[in-house]
Amino acid sequence: MKRIDLQVYQKVIIVFAALVIPITAINIAINLNAVSYLRSKLLESTQDKVYYFRNQLNNQIAFIRNQHLNLLTDSNLVELNFRAGEIPKYEELLLTTRLQSNMLSIRNSNELVEDVAVHIESLNRMVSLSKGKRTYDASSKWEALRMLHMKNKQPYYLVDNQIYFIESTSNGTITTYVQLPLERLLQQIDNIIPKSGENGYFIADHRLQSAANFSGQASIQSDIMAEMRQLDEKRWQEGRFDLRIGDQHYLVIYSKINALGGILFTYMDGKAITGVISKYNGLVVVLAAAALIIIVVFSLSVNQMIHKPLHHLIRAFRKIELDPNQIATRSSIPSNEFNYLNKSFERMKQELNASIKQNYEHKLALQQSELKQLQSQINPHFLYNGFYNLYRMCRAEDMEGAAELSMRLANYYEFITRSGSDEVPLRLEYQHAVDYGEIQQIRFSRYIRMDIQAIPEALAELAVPRLVIQPIIENAFKHAFERGKTMETCLLRFEQNGDTLDIFVEDSGKTLADETIEQLNQKLQDPAAVTEKTGLINVCNRLKLRYGEDSGLKVSRSKLGGLCVCMSLPVNRAIKQLGGEENVPNPYRR
Repeated sequence: MKRIDLQVYQKVIIVFAALVIPITAINIAINLNAVSYLRSKLLESTQDKVYYFRNQLNNQIAFIRNQHLNLLTDSNLVELNFRAGEIPKYEELLLTTRLQSNMLSIRNSNELVEDVAVHIESLNRMVSLSKGKRTYDASSKWEALRMLHMKNKQPYYLVDNQIYFIESTSNGTITTYVQLPLERLLQQIDNIIPKSGENGYFIADHRLQSAANFSGQASIQSDIMAEMRQLDEKRWQEGRFDLRIGDQHYLVIYSKINALGGILFTYMDGKAITGVISKYNGLVVVLAAAALIIIVVFSLSVNQMIHKPLHHLIRAFRKIELDPNQIATRSSIPSNEFNYLNKSFERMKQELNASIKQNYEHKLALQQSELKQLQSQINPHFLYNGFYNLYRMCRAEDMEGAAELSMRLANYYEFITRSGSDEVPLRLEYQHAVDYGEIQQIRFSRYIRMDIQAIPEALAELAVPRLVIQPIIENAFKHAFERGKTMETCLLRFEQNGDTLDIFVEDSGKTLADETIEQLNQKLQDPAAVTEKTGLINVCNRLKLRYGEDSGLKVSRSKLGGLCVCMSLPVNRAIKQLGGEENVPNPYRR
């Protein structure tokens, strides 16, 4: 395949287009997603408003229904019915007045109630708030409603855009009525649906066989109910769906009013809800056109400002290659700032690479030197004392203790003396610290106790510098404990705070002064400037060289009473899996 050599300005244009086109595509995708998201949120907001109105309406109707049921057992009403024919006129008037007062309380308790009526068959009387007390008329609407109720036993009856709640006693001698105008019932929904567009609402019974239309086009009502019947009845409780009638699109939201036993439908013109959002679709087209124009303008600018001067300069260099004398004869040769910048950059790059290499080699040599210094600081007395303790255990025939101490000593010295990677998994560094602590606890079991917590399992393979925990524990044994007086404690624990792992070594020493802690903190802030490289200073300096100024050591007063040393490791820069086989102690080798 033949290689295509492109000129610099062509590559610049291609790179620019490769950057602009994806960014533009991402912006277009974001705009489209934002439009879709806003549309869904607007629809959800409208639906939530309808559901809120449904809940308010349901609560009001439930309240009215409860009062209606209480009216059926009103003591005045029961007494009027029971004593019919034998009650004195004055007493009948008094009971009727009290009954009307209770009926008035029902109407005044809710603005939706228009009229409350009672039929007392034994008295052949009809008592209502609108007409007062009168002889019962068999041709009145109340009789028609009573007969309808005796036949159907529905929760409510919708007659002439009026809702009637009807309840009767078991023997039918008392019938109570509550009248609610549907127009008053649903007038609040006008504030929910948009004012523009073909919008409306209506209520249908629970079987979707009859409905009362209040707003909008009555012709849409039948299409909505036909679409609703195709849904499973289990989904009739609440929901929404899109309805298309010709070129018109509607959003239909339905919600069941349990207290009423009917279904409230609202239908809204889709354009009225998402009309504002649709304007953003035009911005997508404008954005795509703008990106194309930017690419064209940029291409022309690059060609004029870079390609032509470079092309002229290259032709001049080629002529100079053929005839060096032409440089003195041509005055129109462009300035060589491009060539100058390139050579200056090459010189700077070479000097920078040399400087980086020198600095890196210096730091690497310093870390190697400090690690070798730690490895060389093997206290022979620690080994002698270990052998002496083994001798005493053998004389005391403590075979298990002698075996444990032997293995701990072997692991301890093998970890120190082996050569290999400057970094080890945290679990190995932790195990080395445990071995040292266990050895010291075996030696000084009468007055020193080690409290070592487990490392977090997720950080067991965290790569850390070798010999950073054990020297801190060793510092506690050297400087904190006054052996033979009281039982002392050395604590090792771990805390992970976000991207930082804190390792704490605390002791219960009694002789540490606050001035000493302050002086030690000052040294740990700049360990490289300290001439006397003690264990803590050495560890702190190695951590700062490895991880930067965010890591290192800090000291404070321990809750145990002595020194608390906190080692901070940035996990996000320290985590890596150490590949290959580690030369680690093996307690089962022969």
